[in-house]
Order: sequence, then C-alpha cells, then structure tokens
Amino acid sequence: MTGPGSAAPGDASRPTAGTGAPAPAAGALVPVASAGRPSLKRKLAGWSLLVLGVLGCVLPFLQGFLFLALGVFVLRHQYGWASNGMRWLERRFPRQVQGIEGMEARLAERLKGWGRRVKRAFGRA
Repeated sequence: MTGPGSAAPGDASRPTAGTGAPAPAAGALVPVASAGRPSLKRKLAGWSLLVLGVLGCVLPFLQGFLFLALGVFVLRHQYGWASNGMRWLERRFPRQVQGIEGMEARLAERLKGWGRRVKRAFGRA
C-alpha cells in the first residue's frame, strides 16, 4: 500500500513525496543531480571515454568495453541513461563496480589532501 504523497508505479499524475511535482513517466530520461561535482569536466571526460569505447569496438588494440564502462561510470550522475547503464553494470559485475567506486572515493580523499597541502604551501589556507 502506498502512503500519502507517494505515487503508484506508472502513475505520473500524482505528486512525488515531498516535492509536489508530478512523477516522471515510466522510461522517461530524467536529469540526475550531479551531487556537487563539476559537471562540465565530468561530461567531457565521460564523453571522451565513450568515444574511445566506440573506437575500441572497431580497432583491435583498444579495449572497447572497458572504455564504454568507464564512460558510463563517469556520466552516471549526469544523465539518466548512464545511471540506468550503471545499474545494469552493478547487477552484472557487482564486485568490479564496488572496487571502482572504492577507488573513486580513495582518489577523491587523496585529491582533497593534496589540495589542502598546496593551499598551505602557497599561504591560502
């Protein structure tokens, strides 16, 4: 049973919980929030990886699937279709996706530390 303010699956006329906006239609492409990440750089990197992935499907010396998967991973917070692709990858390769997400978190922490050290070195702290 659904609670007040929640929409039944496939019912786009009811508002979603807490927003007052109608729920998107099933299968609609909805922009995904970027969680405070710089979207232009992520989009450029993601699309570049996708292009390399497509080239890798044709050229024998590039790993096409690897670049396609990385491109979807980078774009997962930017586009709804990439988020859906990421969910498919998570179902298909759960250990590998968890490993990549762990590496991303460790890299983000390391970059924050480096940024603090650079600011201290130049007296901007």
